[in-house]
Amino acid sequence: MNADGSGVVELTSSHGVAPAWSYDNQKIAFMTDRPAGINKVVVDIFVIDANGANGHWASPTPSPLNIAHPRWSPDGTRILVWSQPNKMMSLDVATGALTTLKVGGVDVQGRYPSFDQTGQKIVFAAGSALGVMNADGTGGITTIAGPSGGTIEHPRFSPDGQKILFSAVMTGSRNGDLYVASQGSLTLLGDHNLGHRASWAPDGKHIAYERLGRIYQMNADGSRRTRLSAPEMYDEAPDYTH
Repeated sequence: MNADGSGVVELTSSHGVAPAWSYDNQKIAFMTDRPAGINKVVVDIFVIDANGANGHWASPTPSPLNIAHPRWSPDGTRILVWSQPNKMMSLDVATGALTTLKVGGVDVQGRYPSFDQTGQKIVFAAGSALGVMNADGTGGITTIAGPSGGTIEHPRFSPDGQKILFSAVMTGSRNGDLYVASQGSLTLLGDHNLGHRASWAPDGKHIAYERLGRIYQMNADGSRRTRLSAPEMYDEAPDYTH
């Protein structure tokens, strides 16, 4: 849909979750169920063109693991994915091969990995903290503490790479608290339990997020919240084009 909520177009005829635009805005990756043998189904990554055409699985054969929450590299050659409980991998777009993210030769434990705009950094959720690593696995991991008592989900670098947007889900909460981490400080956006699965607009001035099956947009400072999705719809996981 358009950024103001108009012009909604259905792209698929089956269930899809956690869509992610490629950086050239030509393709969308998302997770969906895939048959993987007799009476077996796994969660895998499917890719379509921006108009819904040319749909295909990102890998020629099903992964033995459920893989979810795709995020493209800026050059379009890789898609980061997460497999429960804490396995993060890079999927080669050309071959479909999966490689576990490593630092110093050791598997990195975390969830929801995502590139920055340069493709040189990866941010991920590490329990109650954020983890930042070089995409080539060098230089160790920088840890940023999240709010006390919260489990970090869906971190995203801002377009300028200076901030990290994320949700912190508290025990018993139906929604997350939306935060921005910048220069060692955390800023709560709006109210507690505002929403989760948030996305930066390409100019960094707006944020779209999910709340109770509805999509909202607000200014990057948490002000001027506007519902974008229709009341009769159940929508989730918004993602702006780049």
